[in-house]
Amino acid sequence: MFFSGGIIPEYILVRNLNLLDSVWALVLPGLINPFYLIIMVSFLNNIPESLEESAEIDGSSHFRTLLSIMLPLSLP
Repeated sequence: MFFSGGIIPEYILVRNLNLLDSVWALVLPGLINPFYLIIMVSFLNNIPESLEESAEIDGSSHFRTLLSIMLPLSLP
């Protein structure tokens, strides 16, 4: 996890939501952090359009393209 300057506000948020000592205390702040969203969007924008076009030609929906092509490419 990257260090961000919002650790204290994240702790206050988790405490106010009564999520201390739960797995959601780790998951929720990561989901709402805009820095991670920017990283993901920039990665997805660098995937060649030819992959999306070939999936569209094969009859794949946008959601299926996301699940079958985009997400596997983003795995480590």
